[in-house]
Amino acid sequence: MADMERALGQYVLYRIFLKRTDPERELYLAVPEDMLEDLFQRVPGRGFLEDEGGKIFGVDNANEEIKKWLPRI
Repeated sequence: MADMERALGQYVLYRIFLKRTDPERELYLAVPEDMLEDLFQRVPGRGFLEDEGGKIFGVDNANEEIKKWLPRI
């Protein structure tokens, strides 16, 4: 949970910065694919997606490729 708190805190800070410096740019949070389903099916993760409008993608670190987008694009 501490890693999630840290990552979401950084995301919010970057979003604030980008809103003021480059408002057209979209911000995404990258997380390891194996953590994506677990973290973002729970209440804090769902709240980030639904209440905060967060955008996330799951990454396969071994192959360095994006595996899943939330919300779906």
